[in-house]
Formats: sequence, structure tokens, C-alpha cells
Amino acid sequence: MLIVSCRKKQIDLGDGGFLSSQDGSAPCLLNIIPNVTSKPDVIKILKQNDYYDNCIFYKKTSESASHGIVCFDNLSISINNQSDVVDSVGFQPSTEILVKDVIKKYGPPNMVAVFTDETPFTVSASLYYENINARLDLQTLDGSEYLIEQSSKIVRVIYFTSLVYSTNVAQSMAQKWQGFVVYHN
Repeated sequence: MLIVSCRKKQIDLGDGGFLSSQDGSAPCLLNIIPNVTSKPDVIKILKQNDYYDNCIFYKKTSESASHGIVCFDNLSISINNQSDVVDSVGFQPSTEILVKDVIKKYGPPNMVAVFTDETPFTVSASLYYENINARLDLQTLDGSEYLIEQSSKIVRVIYFTSLVYSTNVAQSMAQKWQGFVVYHN
């Protein structure tokens, strides 16, 4: 027996309002704001947008960790276990977002983190924006160093609470933005 699913794999979020400010602007996505929106409000928003039936709920076991919701393949929401309020909300844009457009709107990032994976040998990079508590993940490249260019593509945007943002930056061993140059891990 062959079972075929007709459910959507991704939500068409466009740029999520990141550049266009349509349907809210950073650090807001679908009216979900870290450190503001509660879990019951998140569920209400997901139901209002007909996303809820395509979401998976997960729970981490650590008392200080968060639990969360993943919808389709491109929307994730992390909720603090203690406060039941959003710690982070992230998405994969369905429209192209380039580094040059981000810098035009928000200025240069504060920090850059580079990560390498030796199997296969690839490198990825993230840009950090403290003023909106955001991490922007760039596309993964082959090699061991990352040349950030104006045309580099953003593949994921994540907004955090200020505490989670600070922890994320510290754990990533991020370095200061040096412009459009080669960055090393």
C-alpha cells in the first residue's frame, strides 16, 4: 500500500515581515513576539491561521529548558518551561532575503559566527543583530571558510528573548563583524 500525503510542507511566510514589515516587523512573526506571547496565545494564532493541524509539539526534559512547536517544515517556536512564554520564534523565508538588503534596513550585524562540519566539509555562518535579538542563518557552503558577500542568502531568521539571544551569541563563539570578508571558525 502506498500512502501519499497532500499536506503542505511549508507555510508561505514571504519574508515574515523582516524586510517588508508586512504583518508586523522584527522581532514579531505572525504576532508572536519572544518574551511577550504566551503559549495559549501562540496556539490561538496558529489555529486562526489554519496552521495548528500541521504542527508537532515537543518537550525537553530539563527543568530550565524550553518546549516548543514546529509547524510544517519552516516555522518553529520555543516556549519557556517556567513562564510558558515564547523564548524564540524562527522561520525559513519563502522569498529571497540577501545580506545587502538586511544591512540596508538594519545596518551591519553586531557579530558573526562560523561553523564547520567535516563530513561533508561544509561551512555555515550566522549574523547576530542585538537591536532586534535576532540570528540570521546564511546558506551552507562547501569548504572551511565563509566569504560573506552582499549577495549571501539568509535561509533562516530567529528572534529570541534578550537572555536567550545573549546565551546563543556566547555559545556560538561569535566574532565581531568585519565587513564583507572571509570568516573562519
